Amino acid sequence: MRWTTVALATLATTACGPKSPPQPAGPLQPQITQITCPPGTLPTGAAPPLGLEVWCDRPMPDGTFVRTGPSLQWHGNAEKKAQGAYMADKREGPWLFWFPTGTPERQGSYTNGRPDGVWTTYHPGGERASEGQMVNGQENGRWMYWDDETMTRTEGEYIIGDRDGNWIDYGPDDRPLRERSYRTGRLVSQREL
Repeated sequence: MRWTTVALATLATTACGPKSPPQPAGPLQPQITQITCPPGTLPTGAAPPLGLEVWCDRPMPDGTFVRTGPSLQWHGNAEKKAQGAYMADKREGPWLFWFPTGTPERQGSYTNGRPDGVWTTYHPGGERASEGQMVNGQENGRWMYWDDETMTRTEGEYIIGDRDGNWIDYGPDDRPLRERSYRTGRLVSQREL
């Protein structure tokens, strides 16, 4: 009996061996290499195929997180969708956007989360569709629009989001075709040229 007790004790101590470190319960968080987060922020999200966005979060004293730093987003087909930065949870600075085909969709800058400065949009084929100034999220000043099918162009002025004054449609040969007059966003007259 004594021999059996010693054998069982020896077997128990040799079979168990030293304790190994605990293993994680779930899959490991993938390392984010597509962006470089500023000091004091944490990389968050996942790139394709595991996710569709990576960004930087700043931990706050109350336990919440605030987006601060670069962000990169993808369409479901893994083509880039948007690239820019956040400041205090709002888009800030230059941003680029793409169609799911990979061609540019629009580009411009944000100030405090609103489009501000020169913005350019593109047709799906890559040709320019519009260009003009944004102020606090609204069109302001001279804008131009291009139609990629008819090769026509329209030019005119905005005053804080409303078309104002004369807008001219130009043909493919750059000859004026039509003039429309607006007053605070309302069409008041139109004539063929």
